[in-house]
Amino acid sequence: MHRWAIGFLLIIGISCFLVGCKDEDGGCVYPNESGPVDITIIYTTDEHGWMEPAGDYAGAAGMMAMWDQSITNPAHTLILSGGDNWTGPAISTWFNGRSMIQVMNAMNYNATTFGNHEFDCTPDTMIARVQQADFTFLAANLKSVTTDTIPSFAQAYKIWDIEGVKVGVMGLANAETASMENVTEFTFGPYNEALNTYTPLMMAEGVDIPLLITHVPFEEIQADSALISELGYHFVGCGHSHEHHDAVFGNTIYAQPLKFMEEYAEVSIIWDMGTSDVTLKNITFFTNTTSDSDSTICAIVDYWQAQTDSALGKEIGYLQDSLSWNSPALANMFFDSWLIVEEDADIALSNVGSIRTGINAGPITLEEIVAMAPYDNTLTMLTVTGDSLIAFIERNDMYLGGMSAVGGYHLLNGNAIVDSLEYKVVTTDYLYTSDMSQMDPNGYNTGMAWREPLISWIQSLNTTEDSPLDQHLDYTARTDTTYLVLPKLFEHHQR
Repeated sequence: MHRWAIGFLLIIGISCFLVGCKDEDGGCVYPNESGPVDITIIYTTDEHGWMEPAGDYAGAAGMMAMWDQSITNPAHTLILSGGDNWTGPAISTWFNGRSMIQVMNAMNYNATTFGNHEFDCTPDTMIARVQQADFTFLAANLKSVTTDTIPSFAQAYKIWDIEGVKVGVMGLANAETASMENVTEFTFGPYNEALNTYTPLMMAEGVDIPLLITHVPFEEIQADSALISELGYHFVGCGHSHEHHDAVFGNTIYAQPLKFMEEYAEVSIIWDMGTSDVTLKNITFFTNTTSDSDSTICAIVDYWQAQTDSALGKEIGYLQDSLSWNSPALANMFFDSWLIVEEDADIALSNVGSIRTGINAGPITLEEIVAMAPYDNTLTMLTVTGDSLIAFIERNDMYLGGMSAVGGYHLLNGNAIVDSLEYKVVTTDYLYTSDMSQMDPNGYNTGMAWREPLISWIQSLNTTEDSPLDQHLDYTARTDTTYLVLPKLFEHHQR
């Protein structure tokens, strides 16, 4: 286990209105009326269903073992998440997050906010996961389109009473979630408006220590740091960008641990009942590389791995050398396979981030394909002119099938992309809806699952250890930037 602490002490004197029971003289009575109350906040973000050990990291069972050792008073501890809880490896994605919610229940999470990937599934499935959770989903900026209010499955904030100290936790979903296909029923408002609306309501309920959990990157939430300090928040949990950050603005600690249960932040807060002062003692980050494991979490993970093996253990091919998540060969075979099935298409396009992990050497199973491409996307066909196509690619980092942007824009047969000519493009329903529909409003969904062409192509080759898939792959990069554009965001484990 690697451990490092940010060595600072923030002593913040604040006057708060304390709510408690009254004695016969009308004074406040608390279990610890004049002494300190220690409160611990444990924060993770972007777990993405990575419950299994992976690489150097010990997974959910390892992290729970660390908490078992470090949490001395569970009644004084809140375990919080910044969202994106379940879309990731097949062990979670294939079961629409049921397995990951069971793991997080057993880990005693108290609350999370909504990550954008909570909306990868249909609204009904997402709501079913929320209802399965023993913890609360918080998002003050999430509203129903029909009612213009926070939907019934979510809350703006929640308050916990810890030995007479009221700790309020507000949540913020990422505003960009509104661009996703499955969120037509919901809107995601500006962060400052939600904070200005709901913080006074939360504080009016007697909150002593306000905390904020968000699925907003550290760099982005800084824009509201002055407001957050003015409203009195002592801690802000960030997320979404998969990077480590820690900072202090004013009296507020900001923390963004690494993704995939690789790391967590622990914040110690002391409330002095006699002086009504808050001391944010320190924040410590722990890397989840322990050799220990929690037996309860292990049993849950083992059960779901058995379910995954049963559903997706079928071998479809053989790979001699591993393909990393950012390998040109991995992207080329995935997106070129679409053109084999959609014979009328000239070009395939998909956004960077659509490939989430690589494929290990050895037998290729359906599980690895689902982990590599975890979303429930389908393929959409549209027609675009060459100039519109080039302009779109230049504005966005794209994976390319059937064409290359190296040495000029051209099809793989060598023909240059001509501005005035029309090209048939196959892409995902997600990318079409969010970014490409204005290029061809008459695009149509084929209904084919986006993984199916790749699975069919690999199976058709009948590859074996003696005749592996590697010999059929194109290892040539088709852009100058795509494969390196987001190394921090999508540096995924090889399992």
